[in-house]
Amino acid sequence: MKYISLLLVFTFQLLASPHLCNPSTAPLFTNKDPNHIVHMEIIADFNELNIQKIATPAILSYWDKQKRKVSLPLIVEPRGHSRRSYCKYVPQKYYFDVEGLLRKLKANNPSLDTLDQYKSYYSYVKNNLKRYETFQGYKQKFNIFQGLGKKVKIVTHCGNKPDYNWIFGAPAPVQTTRVLQEHYIYQMMQVLRTTTLNTKLLIMTYRSKSGIILGKRVALLREPKSSLAKRCKLSSKAKPQVSMTGNTSSAAQTDFINRFFYNNDYGLYGNHNVFNLYSKTQKYYVPYDFDLSGLIHAGYFKNSGYHSGVLAIKKFESFLHNYKDKQAVKDFLRYFFYKKTEMEQVLIRSRMSKIVKKDMLAWFYNYSKIMNQSLSKLY
Repeated sequence: MKYISLLLVFTFQLLASPHLCNPSTAPLFTNKDPNHIVHMEIIADFNELNIQKIATPAILSYWDKQKRKVSLPLIVEPRGHSRRSYCKYVPQKYYFDVEGLLRKLKANNPSLDTLDQYKSYYSYVKNNLKRYETFQGYKQKFNIFQGLGKKVKIVTHCGNKPDYNWIFGAPAPVQTTRVLQEHYIYQMMQVLRTTTLNTKLLIMTYRSKSGIILGKRVALLREPKSSLAKRCKLSSKAKPQVSMTGNTSSAAQTDFINRFFYNNDYGLYGNHNVFNLYSKTQKYYVPYDFDLSGLIHAGYFKNSGYHSGVLAIKKFESFLHNYKDKQAVKDFLRYFFYKKTEMEQVLIRSRMSKIVKKDMLAWFYNYSKIMNQSLSKLY
């Protein structure tokens, strides 16, 4: 009877989920607890990064299981769109350099601190600019970034610019909350075990090029596209001259996820905060970037100032009722309720404050109620 039950659950998952993916095996994601934090430190010229908006050499450090400090050379590049323009601290992209390079530069000497390592690497990069003109990074093998490809993306707190922050300016605790909220949105999606990106919480210490601590803040590392493709047994690139059709279940899932998190800042077919993964004949959709979700920025103009109010609920109800592919909606709603308790626990056990947690749980329960009503109408 036990094996029959397991078979039924497995069959149900296959029928209801658009595409099941394996959990990440990358060392950074070994700990599956959504609340797990990795402490890191980066030393760089943040004037070049945040003000001049140019790529700059950096040393990223973390502490291994034996509490030994591991330092890695990389090129850090500013990224993003709105946040790149309006934030004091821009989102970042890390391109890893050759493992062992610091040893070759004799900068990994125990007598040299991180600042000495940084100065040695900075000088090396500036003296070899031709090598870095089209630098795309190197895969890592012997550190926690193994299995994550040549580069990773970091979501930072925004900070407050002295002139104009648009909707991103806020006191430090609020900005910390926003990073946490986006992380838990990704972690709720991870429960679904489908084509969604994993994230890892970081406590990042920022040091200036002279070694001065600029701050210690919550950040977010987002899984690379190539890593997700591998664990989903899909490809990050379409085969040339092969006509690809969109997977209808994946399309419904992506629409649902964005509407569920009240994220109107996306375009399914315009590749706006959505990218594609590919099988031999179909393309699958991956939603990302939820920093302008109504749960985080209700004041963003696309959100109409709502996320859990009557208007938002009516919009969500209308979306479910009017969606053309009724079977896809039906299947995904069934799968959602199969995973609902696990998703709820992500919020209940989160590191968010009691007030924010209460607000997000109220949204979750209100939207779940609407989904349950919609599912009942489909039968």
